[in-house]
Amino acid sequence: ASTDTDYGRPGGVAQGGGVFLYAIPAGQASATFQITPVDDALVEGDETVTVTIEANAGYARGSPASVTLVVVDDDFRPTVAVSSADPTGAEAGSDPATFTLTRSGGGGSDAAQLNVFVQLGGTASTDTDYGRPGGVAQGGGVFLYAIPAGQANATFSIVPVDDALVEGTETVVVTLAANAAYVVGAPASVQLNILD
Repeated sequence: ASTDTDYGRPGGVAQGGGVFLYAIPAGQASATFQITPVDDALVEGDETVTVTIEANAGYARGSPASVTLVVVDDDFRPTVAVSSADPTGAEAGSDPATFTLTRSGGGGSDAAQLNVFVQLGGTASTDTDYGRPGGVAQGGGVFLYAIPAGQANATFSIVPVDDALVEGTETVVVTLAANAAYVVGAPASVQLNILD
């Protein structure tokens, strides 16, 4: 866990290099301090904070000289599925087909934007047979699409290129790619059709 990002450290005075000064008041044998987790919307999993007593001429380090604390994450990975309410597009008029990415669950993580990685396959070729507004190329036929913060789903278009080639109906297969930020749900794939 990162100080000030994942947790606060009231009572600790920064000395630099990850070292903080804490004081045991006069007349007391001990003092207790808190590590206060920051409640964000990020899916991070449980994180750790290791507190280690630094060497100093003012005291001798005893044993144990270190303790590990756990910051428990209350956000968990959402499940993502792909579907289509309009799976057929056409070259005529560049009539688009659409697909929708939907997330569910996640323990409040829908407050943050979710980047979903999608593999585009099928018999049609991206950028030659169709455009893909909203998709950011990642290489190898994988594209990144974002479900905006606060939204459970987002719909994207596959826009056919109206060329003069006789190709017949071509397909675009949209398949969810695995990623640590989400669980691939069902359906994980949908086929769109481009009419020539």
